[in-house]
Amino acid sequence: MDIARALGVGIIAVLEVLGWLMALGGTGQLHRDCADRFSNDGCRDEFRSTWWSVFLQFLVLLGVLILVVANGLEKFRIPLVAFVVLSTVRTMEEAEAALTLRDQNSRFVSDSAADSAAGGFVLMSMINFLVIAVVGSTGVPDVNLQQMNNRLRELLARRQETPAPAADGATAPAPAPAPPPQAVGYPKHDGFNPQPPQPTFDYTQQQQQAYPPPPPPPTGGAAPHV
Repeated sequence: MDIARALGVGIIAVLEVLGWLMALGGTGQLHRDCADRFSNDGCRDEFRSTWWSVFLQFLVLLGVLILVVANGLEKFRIPLVAFVVLSTVRTMEEAEAALTLRDQNSRFVSDSAADSAAGGFVLMSMINFLVIAVVGSTGVPDVNLQQMNNRLRELLARRQETPAPAADGATAPAPAPAPPPQAVGYPKHDGFNPQPPQPTFDYTQQQQQAYPPPPPPPTGGAAPHV
């Protein structure tokens, strides 16, 4: 770890610890003021989510410091950023809750305790934003669009110049030209297509077969008797 990075990590860690201590002290004082005026069980339920946010931020801070020292930010940056984002949502909500509690119950709670808690949560939220930006960009390679475009053109030109290899390493023969399409129909004769012969109906022949003519009169011999 170089000196500049170590200095930046140290400043972020100091500010994060300072904000956490402010939130811890302010939340403890607000809880004590509530218990002095009201039931302790009711105050415990009221500040349950606040205490959860305080200790969640402590675990996130501890995890960030461990990964920085162990040089494991690049490997675990995605789950770490997810936990930091979750903790940031909680700290922002608790800062607004502390200010609302001061405005609505100024006679029962200490204004300094509410301001300390709200300031600590706000400071932790700001540092978390910085941690998200730094850790989220760790390990991401620089993208040069011009180099990617040139590389893509080179690959396309090389693919067009290189013929595709055939099976067993032999050069694939050129495909034979397709035969011209043949006309489908009757064979041509004298420039036209004759139609197939159609059956005809001979009415005279049918009449002769149905009604044959009478036989001719006999020739010679005696005349017929009347």
